[in-house]
Amino acid sequence: MHYLPRFAVDKDGLCQVCAQNKVEDEAHFLFECGTYAIFRDKLEIATNCNFANMTTPDKFRAVFEHPYSLGRFMKSAFQKRKALRQIMGK
Repeated sequence: MHYLPRFAVDKDGLCQVCAQNKVEDEAHFLFECGTYAIFRDKLEIATNCNFANMTTPDKFRAVFEHPYSLGRFMKSAFQKRKALRQIMGK
């Protein structure tokens, strides 16, 4: 768990930027967290996918086939996450 402070993940592992009370794992961050929905919509368009109709492994395969689009999603999502955590004082 030494990586948690680096990525600003709380010790309980729950997502701190949405109200879903879910563990902030890779699948939640990329495909589930409502906070990043606008960025996810752009990722779906760029990958020509509809994540709602895909299994989690298929979603990961799809985004990893589009590294540039995935990188844009990650950059935007982390910027929003950082701004929200500053507002929340975390």
